[in-house]
This record gives sequence, structure tokens and C-alpha cells, in this order.
Amino acid sequence: MKKGILLILMVLLCGCGTPESEKAVLESSQSEKADTAKLQEEETLWAVLDHDENTVGYLAEDDKNVVQIKELIENHCNYVDNRSADNLPIEKEMQLYTEEFRTLLEESGYTESVQDMYKGNQLALEKKQILWCPNTFDEELKYGKITVDAQFLLTKGDEGYLKQHEMSLDTIYIEQRVYYLEKTDGNWKISNINKSALDQYNPT
Repeated sequence: MKKGILLILMVLLCGCGTPESEKAVLESSQSEKADTAKLQEEETLWAVLDHDENTVGYLAEDDKNVVQIKELIENHCNYVDNRSADNLPIEKEMQLYTEEFRTLLEESGYTESVQDMYKGNQLALEKKQILWCPNTFDEELKYGKITVDAQFLLTKGDEGYLKQHEMSLDTIYIEQRVYYLEKTDGNWKISNINKSALDQYNPT
């Protein structure tokens, strides 16, 4: 990430201290490398891959990137799995996306489609839980591929819609979601999502 550096004139008659401008560059460089330096050998769900897709290490559960991403995905699932005809927090959902992805959804009529589906069929969902799957990042920690199994309860829906889609009320469904993430200005955002077909949850 390129940062503008304000050059400050220093009066240094002698000595071996680092000029402030050079020090700022050094600290910036060290900061940008800090993420990649925090890899560990112990396996976690958060693998970092090199350009040949070989695993070079893992991020810890308390790594700042992992913490931020967990919050991001939790928020997304809260918005899309706690929905009803009277509660459609689409604006909050859209704030989790990159500008490009948000524009794509807006141009495709995403908001209107969601409103029509939920209001037209009187649908209501209740979020249950998220199951985390193995995930990957590039070495620069600029991009991430995050996979979860999202569970939600279908609490309401028109009979015709349910019959057409072979769904039942008071049933927990699982949808696997693959989130493609991008870090911009230090913040992770969702740049795309792939979703699987719904499966009924059958606890063992």
C-alpha cells in the first residue's frame, strides 16, 4: 500500500541517527510486512499460500486479520439470515461489500429482487449458527477465500412458495458460502460470494 510521506527538514549537524523521512519509510515498510511475519507452523483454519498455492504458514485465531474477518462474516450472516418481509437490512449488508461488488449488485437490481422475494412470499428466516471451514490467504494478506456453512431456520413463508421450492417451515437449512475478500485501506471487504444449494440440517 502506497502512502504519501511528508518530508520534514531536519537540522542534523552530526550523528548517526535515522532522518525522520527515512525512519517513516522504514516504519511503514515494517508495518506492511508485519502481517506476513506473524505466521505459525501450527495448523489452523487460516492458511497462507504462496504464488504456487503451497502453504507457507497459518494465522492464529487471535490474529487481527482473523478477528476482523470473523466479525465481517458474522455481520453478513446476521443481515442475510435474520430477514423477514418487515426486516430487510439491505443497506447495512451493502456496507460490507467492496465498491465494485456493491455497484454490480445495484446495477443487477439486487435490492428490488430481495424485497420482492421476501415481501411477495412473506418469508422469514432466523439465524442459527456458522460453521467455519478451512480458509486461505495470499502471502501479502491482500485477498482471502473464506468458506462457512451458514445455518438458518425457516420460520415463515407462503405455502405456494414452500411447495415450489420443496421447503418446510420450522426447518433448519444449511447453505455453504464461499466469500472472496479483499483488504482495502486496512479493512477487509467482501468482493464476491458463491452460494451452494440449500440442504436440510440433520444433526447426528
